[in-house]
Amino acid sequence: MGSIVVVSPHPDDLEIGVGGTVARARAEGRRVVSVVVTDGRRSPRSFECRDDEMAAIRRTEAVAAAKALDLDVPPQLLGLPDVKSEATRRDAREALEARFRGELADHGLAEVFVTHPELDRHATHRTVAEVTLQALVAAIAATGAAAPDVWFYEIWSPFPKVDRLVDIGPFVDVKDRAIAAHASQCRDKDYADGARGLSRYRAVFAESHEVTTGSTHAEGFVRGAL
Repeated sequence: MGSIVVVSPHPDDLEIGVGGTVARARAEGRRVVSVVVTDGRRSPRSFECRDDEMAAIRRTEAVAAAKALDLDVPPQLLGLPDVKSEATRRDAREALEARFRGELADHGLAEVFVTHPELDRHATHRTVAEVTLQALVAAIAATGAAAPDVWFYEIWSPFPKVDRLVDIGPFVDVKDRAIAAHASQCRDKDYADGARGLSRYRAVFAESHEVTTGSTHAEGFVRGAL
C-alpha cells in the first residue's frame, strides 16, 4: 500500500485527531509522514513563556510524539508562526506541494489526512485544510499521478456524520501516550481524555457494519474531494 501524509495545523493535531489510525497504520508497516504547519508559538498557556520558547518546547514535543507513534519518517516541521498572511500561506502551500510531489513520485501516496476546511471551528485549521487541498491539486497536476484519498479528521468540531470509521481499540493507549507527549498543552486541558471520549462514542454508536464487533474506540473521518 502507498504512503500516508497527515497534515497538522498545530503540533498536536495529528495525535488528537488521527493518532489511533496512524498507530494502526504503523503496526501494519505503512509509511506515515507527519507535516506540521505552524510552530505553536501562540498556544494559550497558564505559565510564563515567551513565544520563541514555546515554539522550541513544541518542536521537542512534536518529535517525542512522533517517536511514541513509531513514525519511521521524522516529522516535517514547517515552523511557520501562523497562516494569517498571504506570505505564510504561500510558504505552507509550496512546502506541502513539494512533499506531496515526493510522496506521489517515490512512494505512491495513497491517503492524505487533514482538518476540515469548513466544519472545523478553528480558523487556522480551516485555512491549513484549504492550503493543503490547493497544494495537493498542484502536485497531482505536476506529476500526473493518480489522486490519493483525502480524509478530513475532527478536532474542535465533531462531525455530524462520518464516511469512514477506523477501529483504534488496540491502539488507544498508544494514542494517549502520543498526546501526553505534548505536555505543555495537556497541562491546562486533558486532550487525551477528550479524544478518548470522542473515540469511545464513535465506536459505541457506530452502525454494526462499520467497525469490528466489540470495538471499544474508533476514529471517524469525512471523505474530501479535490
